[in-house]
Amino acid sequence: MRIAAIVTLCTSPLLAQSAGVPRLGWIPADPPGRLREVVGLPGAAQLGPPLSFGAARILSIRPDRNIAVALRPDGTVGLLDLRPGEPDAAWQTLEGAVHDADVAAWSPLGHVLALGSVAEGRLQVWHIEEEDAPKLAYELPVTAGRAAVSDAGSVLAAMDGALYRVSADGAMQLVSPHVSGAVTFLAGSDRFAWVEDSGVWMQGRDGPPVRIVLPEGASTNGILLASARGAPLLTAAPGPKETILASWNEHGELAGQWRCPASVLDLAQLLTAGSGPVWMAALGDTGGRVFFVPARVEEGQQQ
Repeated sequence: MRIAAIVTLCTSPLLAQSAGVPRLGWIPADPPGRLREVVGLPGAAQLGPPLSFGAARILSIRPDRNIAVALRPDGTVGLLDLRPGEPDAAWQTLEGAVHDADVAAWSPLGHVLALGSVAEGRLQVWHIEEEDAPKLAYELPVTAGRAAVSDAGSVLAAMDGALYRVSADGAMQLVSPHVSGAVTFLAGSDRFAWVEDSGVWMQGRDGPPVRIVLPEGASTNGILLASARGAPLLTAAPGPKETILASWNEHGELAGQWRCPASVLDLAQLLTAGSGPVWMAALGDTGGRVFFVPARVEEGQQQ
């Protein structure tokens, strides 16, 4: 039987606090629309009880925050506070956002949000700051099946099998004619990485793109990309029995690697739930570790 898992990333063991209990992240739970909180410290964490957020469907969780962009049944897009509380009080509608968004991507540090609708042929860039109201920075008349946004608001859009860098005035620059998978900007940078059938590539500083030489045993089939503080580029290469998680520096050189004994379904954004264990990667300036997160034994259940 294929073991499923989710790897979520944290760059600090104390991303958020509630009554002194560290929160390390969130994972989806059944039925759809619910989440389970990962609480504790790296290596000593467990899953909290399932939490419901009404009828809203979560599209993407903001990095390092207790906030998600979500979709209501009527197609309204808004921000949802994931901390326990009343669902109606936790909801903030994004006025002017696309309807029925099917593309939602946070920048690596969570300050900018890209929202897109294939049906409407629109892609929006929003600035989301803690102290200010959400602000629509600009909108592009493009139909993107996949998108990424930098912490400064630059956009990558995948359209018809090709990857383009799109400026605020709508001008498009071809990056790759053969994009086949994930795309991401690097945290705090306008440099980016993407997946082709030929491999994983990172934009060079002043020259041509740099090819990422994946660890032995890793392939580009289904590979996932992410970026976080202290880890410019992260790759997760899933196999039938294990996933190879690797960290790369800004020069495209391998900085560290870990093996997770499960086939990972998702990385960082947590949009797909698995039926097996949950694994977490804690990354920082001194390195990283991958650890198992057990489910909490609910009252009345036997361990």
